[in-house]
Order: sequence, then C-alpha cells, then structure tokens
Amino acid sequence: MVPKKAAIVEHTAERLGIEMSQVVCVGDGANDLPMMALADLGVAYHAKPIVQARADAAINVTGLEGTLYALGYPALAPTE
Repeated sequence: MVPKKAAIVEHTAERLGIEMSQVVCVGDGANDLPMMALADLGVAYHAKPIVQARADAAINVTGLEGTLYALGYPALAPTE
C-alpha cells in the first residue's frame, strides 16, 4: 500500500500532466520520506535528523520560501 502523502503526490502529478522527474517534495518528518522518495528532489525543511540524512537537500536557516530561492526563483519582493 502506498502511503497517503505519496499517493497524493502521484495523483497530483498525473492530474497536472507532469513527470515525477519534475516534482519537488518538501518534508520534515519520517512520514514524509516515502513521498520524498518519489520526487526527483526531496527537501528536508527544518526536519528531523533521519529526514535530513535521507533528503537530497536540507533547509534549516530560512523560511519555506528558501526552497523556491534554491530552485532558482528570484527573491520575492516585499509587499506593501
């Protein structure tokens, strides 16, 4: 049986018509590992040590927008 989060990722990619090689998953706990394993890039976000050890990358010093920045998106402009 596929864990729920992994099934959601697969279903969403299929619905959007994208390959799993285009998917990035972000997680912080061991329950996220199956989902992250499906994606081309698994990012540990302020995660537990086991997740950081198994992830492709880890973010520990910024907010979630740091994931977008690491993927090459420009910094978000502040809102007024």
